[in-house]
Amino acid sequence: MNALAPAFADPVDNAQSVFRSVMDAMARPGSAQTLAPALVPPTPLSRGAGAIALTLLDYESPFWLDATLAGHVEIADYATIGAFSAVHQFCRVGAHAMVAAGSIVLQDVPPFVMAAGYPAKPRGTNSEGLRRRGFSAADIGAIKRAYKILYRSQLPLGDALEQISAEVRQVPVLGLLAAFLESPGRGIIR
Repeated sequence: MNALAPAFADPVDNAQSVFRSVMDAMARPGSAQTLAPALVPPTPLSRGAGAIALTLLDYESPFWLDATLAGHVEIADYATIGAFSAVHQFCRVGAHAMVAAGSIVLQDVPPFVMAAGYPAKPRGTNSEGLRRRGFSAADIGAIKRAYKILYRSQLPLGDALEQISAEVRQVPVLGLLAAFLESPGRGIIR
């Protein structure tokens, strides 16, 4: 790298250095990487470039082109965020959830749930995604029953959580949903 005065720093060299560090981190998962301080402040990434960088850094959570996340958003493992979606600040998207393209998420999306629309509403379970990730038919059936308790039984959230928690001993995978519902957030999509 050329030793230039800060006023004449090459932004391309800085971008290439950051890209090399990201690629190095991807080649060695679990290793800590330190980015060299830039000589000039970096220019902001476009939304598309930011989406690509997020996809590269967390391959377990597909984040498609031009999805927008506000500050302090939590995206759990294996969650999928569709293109041109927006997630409000402080919202959570649970594990194995799927947010459809063009959706606007204003509240938390529980694990295993598919959400779509403006505002995003629950549209069923992410059964195909669960099947592709190796969930058994029995587990997928239990998740569908839990979805019906949560969304179709017209029970208050506390009562629905109680029923779902009662089934966790027989179906441990429901523990993920129960833990999500117990933790405070912006409220779940309904």
